[in-house]
Amino acid sequence: MKKVIRRRVSLLTILLIVFTVTPVFAALGSWTYHLFAVNISGTSNAISGKMVSDPAGSSWAANIVTYIDNPPISLNLGWNWFSGTEKCGYATTQNIQGGSYYAYTQQRADTIYLTVQPCGSTRYGLSSGKHIATAGANYYDTWTQTEVIP
Repeated sequence: MKKVIRRRVSLLTILLIVFTVTPVFAALGSWTYHLFAVNISGTSNAISGKMVSDPAGSSWAANIVTYIDNPPISLNLGWNWFSGTEKCGYATTQNIQGGSYYAYTQQRADTIYLTVQPCGSTRYGLSSGKHIATAGANYYDTWTQTEVIP
């Protein structure tokens, strides 16, 4: 007699996959979020977000956010590093460091403004960083949001 083992996929697993598998290009000026720590303090979750925006013709912005939700509570959170990078095709034309942030709070966001560099190819803006949330243990989420800059 063969024993059949069935795997059960929980709703939480499906949501975790949906929130962590995002397209490389979302939309210029739209936030992309990752759920990176589930139930880290009671039912609260840690969420990381990034956005590349084009606030003016001669500049663009790299944005980052880390926050706690469901419900929002204060924990130690932030990012180990944050940067805005501009690429012309595959060549990096500038990279500006936004530093780190780590404090006891519910949410933290920051923005780096960059001046558009000359480019004869497709121009890309990247918002990169390593998010952190702490509740007994450290939880990390390192990723990059990339958008085409007009």
